[in-house]
Amino acid sequence: MVTSTKPTKLVKADVVAQHIKRFPKAASKTLARIAYRDNPELWPNLEACRTAFRYVRGAHGAKNRPLAANRGLARVQQAPGDPFGRIPVPIVDGWHAVSFRGPMNALILCDLHIPYHNAKFIDTAVKQGKHYGCDYILLNGDIMDCYATSHWQTDPRERNFKRERDKTCEFMTYLRAQFPKARIVYKLGNHEERYESYMICKAPEMLGMPEFDFAELLHFDELGIECVRDKMPIRLGKLNVIHGHEYRFAIQNPVGPARGLFMRGKVNALCGHFHRSSSHSEKSMEDKVVTCWSVGAGCGMHPDYMPLNSWNLGMARVEVNCAGAFRVNNLRYVDGEMYE
Repeated sequence: MVTSTKPTKLVKADVVAQHIKRFPKAASKTLARIAYRDNPELWPNLEACRTAFRYVRGAHGAKNRPLAANRGLARVQQAPGDPFGRIPVPIVDGWHAVSFRGPMNALILCDLHIPYHNAKFIDTAVKQGKHYGCDYILLNGDIMDCYATSHWQTDPRERNFKRERDKTCEFMTYLRAQFPKARIVYKLGNHEERYESYMICKAPEMLGMPEFDFAELLHFDELGIECVRDKMPIRLGKLNVIHGHEYRFAIQNPVGPARGLFMRGKVNALCGHFHRSSSHSEKSMEDKVVTCWSVGAGCGMHPDYMPLNSWNLGMARVEVNCAGAFRVNNLRYVDGEMYE
């Protein structure tokens, strides 16, 4: 509220001028609401206050417009549809695919579910990668099972997060030792996302602390391992790679996971998640062939929750040239050997 010995007319003019200079882009009605709320004794009603703002701004006839402009009180024009003169900054970063250019010779492992992994399969897969000189390793989700942080009903005797973490770190250290110069990328799958979901529900105060970040827990920085989060797809040249849980509604696979992936993505793509090796190709009207693949798992084949299933052990090797063209070798592990 204004208290002054000045004549009321001059006080009104001062109040109006102060508000206009402070908020030059705001509408007169908006400023009038603020001024009338703070100084109800100066005007008989809100409309009278608004009229005062319009007059000072030169909106009442052509004669006082030059005067308002000279005094710097004319309303600053702004772009239509932008009440504050700028687009607000979004609270989240833009979601995008993570692209890696060729040439590369990539080894792709999915669904190891450590500590429920198949050690013999991993040994053979790593030997394959070294034999073919793989210089890029993609760990395509569900490498760590995160059994202890699952929201599903689980056996309390198996709920040991430290053991899972330690064994996964042991595997990552082993992998870096086998491929000391390779680029290693770890894409989080639905099982790794169990950890963040657990933190959100059980320990929200710890969110955002580096010590509790999943990549920090597994010492990614120390091992030179990159992390892909937020269900973002990976592009190896022109091949799209997802874990398989990224779609809001699950990929349906009445024929095979690869066909289900094709029906959702409609592009050349590869996924894990389903623990099954499959492929599906179709040709478009423009004679372009689109192929999708699903890769086998590297975990135990008879877990308690699904002892009978159609899973298989498998890995993939992808060669990408400088132009982004690729070749996929989708391999199955049978009796200690890898077969296409």
